[in-house]
Amino acid sequence: MEVQHVPVTKSYFRTLCRLMVALAGVSVVASTLLRAQAKPAAIRSLDTQIGGSLDFESPDYGSGRLLGFEAYSTIDWRPHFGVEVSLHQLMDSDTTRKLRVQTFEAGPRYVLRLGSWNPYVKLLVGRGSFRFPPDPRHPENGSVAILGYTFWSGGAGADYRLNRSINLRVDYEWQRWGSFPPYGRSPQIFSLGAAYHFH
Repeated sequence: MEVQHVPVTKSYFRTLCRLMVALAGVSVVASTLLRAQAKPAAIRSLDTQIGGSLDFESPDYGSGRLLGFEAYSTIDWRPHFGVEVSLHQLMDSDTTRKLRVQTFEAGPRYVLRLGSWNPYVKLLVGRGSFRFPPDPRHPENGSVAILGYTFWSGGAGADYRLNRSINLRVDYEWQRWGSFPPYGRSPQIFSLGAAYHFH
């Protein structure tokens, strides 16, 4: 059975990156404007951070591991409620396989405030592209296909307030790619990162 090629252009992910940066920028401007106005004590300014992390994925595809990075931003408009957007770029540690995964996802998160620690849980929906490795019998043909899939994910982690401007992060995420052939795909991603906290 021949796999159909569905091109996923680089401009698609550039657009998503720009969207994430724009969202972080809007939240910073909105947070600044809210702080500049006199307001009741019950109204809280937006709590915003933007950062990056190193990612280690168990891909649920073959026997290898994927390594890469993530760019993320969180915007909390209530003490315990907010949203997270993230962009993952992951590549196979075995460079001969040429397997690559790119994802963009967004969704709500619930945060606890425990001094310097801010543990959280999140539920995200996203879109990802999966570049299949070449057939080992015919490696000269390059990748079999680059296909796009919609997925959802759940995760948990904690941000640690190192100082007023820097947060450190440890994060675990489980994704479910239901339409991935033949029976779906459920990768797990462990991340270590740091973010700039706007105040």
